[in-house]
Amino acid sequence: MSVRLLDPATMTATDWPAGSEMLRAFTGGFAQQGVTRLVANLRTELRLLHTGHAVLPVTINEADYGNTYTCSPYTAYATYAKEETRLLRDRWWCPALGALADSAGAVLKAARINQMVQVNNWMVSTNLLRRDATWNLDAITEVLREKFPQHFICFRSLNAWSDAALLGQSRASGYKLVASRQVYVFEDFARTWLTTHNAKLDRQLLARMEFRVIAHDELGEADYARMAELYRQLYIEKYSRLNPQFTAAYLRLCHRARVMTFFGLRAPAGKLVGILGLFAIDGIVTAPIVGYDTSLDSRLGLYRLLMTLTFQFAMQHGLRLNLSSGAAQFKRLRGGSPQIEYSVIYDRHLTPARRFAVSTLAAVTNGLGVPLMRKFQL
Repeated sequence: MSVRLLDPATMTATDWPAGSEMLRAFTGGFAQQGVTRLVANLRTELRLLHTGHAVLPVTINEADYGNTYTCSPYTAYATYAKEETRLLRDRWWCPALGALADSAGAVLKAARINQMVQVNNWMVSTNLLRRDATWNLDAITEVLREKFPQHFICFRSLNAWSDAALLGQSRASGYKLVASRQVYVFEDFARTWLTTHNAKLDRQLLARMEFRVIAHDELGEADYARMAELYRQLYIEKYSRLNPQFTAAYLRLCHRARVMTFFGLRAPAGKLVGILGLFAIDGIVTAPIVGYDTSLDSRLGLYRLLMTLTFQFAMQHGLRLNLSSGAAQFKRLRGGSPQIEYSVIYDRHLTPARRFAVSTLAAVTNGLGVPLMRKFQL
């Protein structure tokens, strides 16, 4: 198998295998418009890995410690981890966890953890793997080692529910598994989601709501700014500035290129009050774009309505659903199964000090983080 690293700005039609039109449009948009115009708090270099018959997006970073976590392990395991300790409020040992996050950040920065190449990185919260990719991991690793001898090599968003094969290969190839978060997954909807009491109430709410469901093709140029505003209200203003700050230009790109399938909720007066973007690859769907007007009465249940649309889309299209992390109790009450998500990191070609930092990170996240996530159902 021939593995090549290519620049999307210079690739020709013959470099693209059949079925890669969506990725071509997506990466072409980044090449033409620039990363920060599409994701305001992201700086990265985008390349494509040609594995022989599949093409995967690859991000390359040197430092960028202020990046959103999708391209910054420092942000994910230090800055964001410290923020997340607030979920464990009223626990006497939360300050100790905050101090641990600060210490981890110092160690990771000293190891230049953000000097990293991330494979199959779509720069969203949950990356999905192509099932038809030929995972000759040793060949992929060797090519990236040669081109980036000072960089860590990483795959994000792996879990045993959907990625058991690659997790097994990564262990055999010398990658270190580093737990990142607990996600909630759904399948067999007729037995799980459809039967739960809360899901039944959600569907009743959807049936009697005052809003109109807007399909993908009904959204257009006049909506992109509002879509970005709704996403920002929820994910940036309510949750964290460290989440990807997707712009109207990004949503325009993803909508027009059908990178995601979008739905909206429109009020009788015509204003969008909710937005949903669903990202699907090879039988699994996730929801990287969710937003709603947080100034409206919470009794309207806008989040519940958007999630119900997500469940219905997955069931109607025969897809399994990875609903990512957050709102854990909400997802459990609707039949979600928890799965620990991992990043796998290769560092055998780097100095002992840099390898030690990743080994320490793995020991802390796997040995302390995983039990906490399971115990407190995060």
